[in-house]
Amino acid sequence: MAKCAYCNTELSKGTGIMFVYKSGDIAYYDTNKCYKSHIFSRRKINRKLVVKEAKVIKTTQKK
Repeated sequence: MAKCAYCNTELSKGTGIMFVYKSGDIAYYDTNKCYKSHIFSRRKINRKLVVKEAKVIKTTQKK
């Protein structure tokens, strides 16, 4: 399964956007918002989503 290059969420087969750079690297995006934020605005990764996901992983590992 592919992961979104911006927010790192899992993509199900047949969904999302695939962007191919001139260098041949491939980036997958789950929503148009992630695609626009990463490519056009050149924003860095949304740290709130990454921190939220990390907290969920830590709480599930403790159990």
